[in-house]
Amino acid sequence: MPGQADSIVYEQRIILYADILGWSNLVRKSEFTPEASQTISQVVDQLKREEYFQNLPGTAFRMAFVSDSIFLSMSPADPAAWTQPLLLLCSRFNRLLDKYFLYVRGAIVMGPVFHEGTTIVGPGVISVVETERQTVFPRIAIHDSALEFLRDAYQEYAETQWLYRGPDGVASLNTIDIGFGSDQAGIVDLAGRTIRWVEERLLADGKDPKLVGKHLWMRAYCQDLFRANAAAFG
Repeated sequence: MPGQADSIVYEQRIILYADILGWSNLVRKSEFTPEASQTISQVVDQLKREEYFQNLPGTAFRMAFVSDSIFLSMSPADPAAWTQPLLLLCSRFNRLLDKYFLYVRGAIVMGPVFHEGTTIVGPGVISVVETERQTVFPRIAIHDSALEFLRDAYQEYAETQWLYRGPDGVASLNTIDIGFGSDQAGIVDLAGRTIRWVEERLLADGKDPKLVGKHLWMRAYCQDLFRANAAAFG
């Protein structure tokens, strides 16, 4: 039929979806509080500065932004090409935690998706969003469908440098370690400061069980990172 759109063709891709926790409350405050409005502006600028990614080798990855949500997808044909975009993205997540005390929660899956420009749709999108919602804590959960791909991508690294398993055994990205690369001093510094901030938030948010659960998970994660990396400094 004339004017009829072509059918969407899905392809298997690795998909990362991440969402900033507490964003809705920040947006509500921004209407009346200049400080909240300024924070939103700075955070959006940090997340959407795509020029950081323009000099990466190859063009296999694609990105899309919706408010505070990020989608990053890539063909699984070249696992090693995934490491640099992830380093840049995790470094941004670290900055959100360090400067604005904002948690990020997300997931990584492999699934069928159509991703062109800012348009991303498909069963893989449903899968990654559902996995993010189920993960509860402020982490980037790794679905079983993507785990072997990431093992191939990071085959030259110790598994603990990119993979973290908390007390519940769920596999997630070791975002702080990935974001700092081999900078153990930076890892120890951010982990230590985050532990102190979380202790303050536990006192302030003690009556909210959902927030307390998120804070306790983050404290355990940072304590594990601190112990693993502080030993390098004697």
